[in-house]
Amino acid sequence: MPWKDTLRPASFRGVAFKVDTTARTFGRDATVHTYPYRDDPTSEDLGRQPRSHTIEGYFIGDDYHKDRDAFLKAVEDTAGPGRLIHPLLGEKQVVPQAGRLNWSRQELG
Repeated sequence: MPWKDTLRPASFRGVAFKVDTTARTFGRDATVHTYPYRDDPTSEDLGRQPRSHTIEGYFIGDDYHKDRDAFLKAVEDTAGPGRLIHPLLGEKQVVPQAGRLNWSRQELG
């Protein structure tokens, strides 16, 4: 089965949306120690950084504003983790952080 056939529709707390791009942060935390009169600093590995995802999604259709408002309510008015279904990442319990809404004149038609 081709991988595209395994993609699932995206939603958060049951509110559907379309996904355009997804980015993930990763790496390790480290602290660099410097000392007077020493040219070589040392570093201390503090473990894996918390993983986070940035998802760029959109709403489309004549009633896009209803979906947008339901999504905002699902993110802002309900505390704690919620169920995210992502086409590539699968199902996860996530706590949404900062978000941003954009409108484009070219896309309003």
